[in-house]
Amino acid sequence: MIKHRGEFVHKAIKQKKYSIEFISKKLGITRNTFYKKLKNSNLSLDMIVKVSNIIEYDFISEIPEIKEYARNNNLFLYKNTKEKNIIIYKLKYLKLMYQYNALLDFMINLADNHDLQTLKEDIKEFVKSRDV
Repeated sequence: MIKHRGEFVHKAIKQKKYSIEFISKKLGITRNTFYKKLKNSNLSLDMIVKVSNIIEYDFISEIPEIKEYARNNNLFLYKNTKEKNIIIYKLKYLKLMYQYNALLDFMINLADNHDLQTLKEDIKEFVKSRDV
């Protein structure tokens, strides 16, 4: 059986209750152009990856070759966006912790420079209480 990629994508769009107009706007193409692309039995894998991420649909079971294509082109498939988001949030957390520690160091230096021993001790005590 020959796979019609465009039909798989069109079916998934309907299943997820998205409009062709919405998808085409997200892709930056006209609705007519997108319909023409969907009629193509050999719809490009690049287009399928883009639609997959817009409608949050995993096409791997219908179009298995998309997995290797995405890997070879450093693209995220919908299935992997959750993993990508975890990495992004971890990086944001680490950046925030770095900034937090820099702020505490700044406050300690400020207290040192102004001979505010009590403030310095309070800050150090606060830092120790927050250490895990």
